[in-house]
Amino acid sequence: MTQRGETKYIEQTISYILIINNRKDDNKQTENNDMVTTTSSTKVEILDEHYFAFSALFTIGLQLSFFTIAYVCKFDLLTDFAAALNKCILAILTLTFNGTFYTRQVVLTGLLLACRAELGLFLLYRVCSRKKDARFDELREKFFAFLGFWVYQMIWVFATIAPVVFVNGDSTNPSLSAIDWIGWIVYVIGFLSQVVADYQKFQFRKDPKNKGIICQVGIWKYSRHPNYFGEIMLWAGIFIGAIPVIISSNNTNGLGWLTIVSPIFSIFVLLFLSGIPFAEGPNLKRWYELEDNGANWEQYAKTTSPLIPMPRFIYTNLSSMMKKLLCCEFDMYKYKAESKYLISNSKENPSYGSGDESKQ
Repeated sequence: MTQRGETKYIEQTISYILIINNRKDDNKQTENNDMVTTTSSTKVEILDEHYFAFSALFTIGLQLSFFTIAYVCKFDLLTDFAAALNKCILAILTLTFNGTFYTRQVVLTGLLLACRAELGLFLLYRVCSRKKDARFDELREKFFAFLGFWVYQMIWVFATIAPVVFVNGDSTNPSLSAIDWIGWIVYVIGFLSQVVADYQKFQFRKDPKNKGIICQVGIWKYSRHPNYFGEIMLWAGIFIGAIPVIISSNNTNGLGWLTIVSPIFSIFVLLFLSGIPFAEGPNLKRWYELEDNGANWEQYAKTTSPLIPMPRFIYTNLSSMMKKLLCCEFDMYKYKAESKYLISNSKENPSYGSGDESKQ
C-alpha cells in the first residue's frame, strides 16, 4: 500500500470512529430526555398545579372531622394537635404528589414538619396534663360558636402553609442562594425561640410554688410573649425561603407572592386577635385580683417588651411612641383603669358595681 493510500485509510477509520461516537452520544441524550420526560410525567396533578384547591378541601374535611368528634364527645384535647397534624400531612402529600424532591422542597417541608410536630405534640401533652382546654369552657356547648373557632382554624392552617404548598407544587428549581439561607436562619431563630419559651414556661408553671407569680425566667425576662415572636419568625423564614421559586415560577403571573399571607396572617392573629389580646387586656384581671392589685404585672409590662426580646434597659428607655412603632406595645394590651377601679373597690365594698352601692 502506498503512503497516500495509508493516509486515506487512516482518515476513513477516524471518520468512522467519530460517527459511531456521535451516534452513541445522540442515543445517550435521547435516553436522558426520556428519563426527564418520565420524571415529569410522575407528577400527580389534583385540581390545580400547585395543590391549593386540594389543600383547601383536605383542610376543611379534616378539621370538620375533628370538630365533630370534639362537639359530640365534648372533647377538646385534640384541637391544637389537629391543626399541626393537618399541616404536616399536607406538606408530605404535596411534596410526594409532585415527585421532584428538589433540595429546597425537601428542606422547607422538613422545617415545617419539625416545628409543627414539636408544637403539636407539646400542646397535646400540655392539654392532657391539664385535662381540658380552658379556651373552650364557654364555647363547648354552643354549636355555632364552637364551629366558628374550627372555621377560623381552617383559615389559619391554609394561610400559614401556603408557601410550602406553592414550592412543593411548582416545577421550577432555581439554584440555592443567599435568600434561602436568610430564610432558613430566620426560621431557626423563630423555632428555637418558640421551643425554649414553651419549655421554660411549662417548667415554671409545673412548680406549685410559682402559682400567682409572673413568669420572668429565661427568655421571658426579655419578652412577655417570646413564643409568639418565635411563631411569627418561623413563618416569615419559610416564606423567605420560598421567594426564589416565586420569582422563577412559570405561568403563575406572580400569584406566588400571595403566599406572603402566611407571615402576615400570623402577625395579625397574634397581635390583634387570639394571641396577645387574649393573654392580656381584660384577661389580665387575674393579676389585678392579687394582693398587690396588679403592681407586679405593671412593673413587668413597663420593663419588658410585649413581643420582640430585648434587654430591659433598652425597652425601658424607649418613648411610648417608639414602643408602639418598634415593639408593638398597643393600648389594647393594657388593663383598663375603669376595670382596675371596679376590682379595687369590690374588695372594700362587695356590692360595688352591682347597682346596690346606694344601700351601703
